[in-house]
Amino acid sequence: MDAEGPTGRQLAAIVEVLGLTADAGRLAALLADAGWRPDPAMPVDRQLELRRDGVELSFAYLARDAAGRLVVGGGPWAGTPLPAGMLTAPAGRIGQLTAPVITPAAQIEFKEMYPVWMPDRPRRPKDATDLVRLRAAVAGDG
Repeated sequence: MDAEGPTGRQLAAIVEVLGLTADAGRLAALLADAGWRPDPAMPVDRQLELRRDGVELSFAYLARDAAGRLVVGGGPWAGTPLPAGMLTAPAGRIGQLTAPVITPAAQIEFKEMYPVWMPDRPRRPKDATDLVRLRAAVAGDG
């Protein structure tokens, strides 16, 4: 992190990219070709967790319900509506594939709520570090 706050590479390591469930296989293949490997600790039916050179990428699966609302696309919470406005950040791009990116403010909420929503998944030291970086990034935008 420099004096101005997190660099783009640091933010890429902490902001989670979300992709529609239908794109998961294509996304995993593109990233595998670039050296990203699945994290065996996370079942792929819940979300895609990848690692490369000490950097983590988490891809939560999204879908749309019959009313067109954005919902959780995989795992035990599939079909649960997601907060409106959480995908108002600029889209991310990997090669020709584009995907919505969760806003830092929404990511802060998710990181704070993980222990409540997923009590079987302990909070990682990385989550505390991510919260510090995300809050700094949000403060820098104001």
